[in-house]
Amino acid sequence: MMRGSLAFGFGEPSVTAVLINPLATNIRARHFCERLGFTFAKYQDFDTDHCAVYRITREVKSPLGGQYPAWASDFGLGVGLAIK
Repeated sequence: MMRGSLAFGFGEPSVTAVLINPLATNIRARHFCERLGFTFAKYQDFDTDHCAVYRITREVKSPLGGQYPAWASDFGLGVGLAIK
């Protein structure tokens, strides 16, 4: 599921990074993000949720094989969220 989400985000050439914000107290989710290559950016509150914001860029080598753009383009998804 995460592979598809990253493929969706990086399917658009103008997208340079993808952000994800698990709850700061959700240690399992945070470790999952880190294993995929996300790096911690900052803590941020969204309404009443205290979250840890993580970021990954196209240049990060994927533990799923290759760099993210290489396998992301295999999905043929042309729409993504632009984070510049």
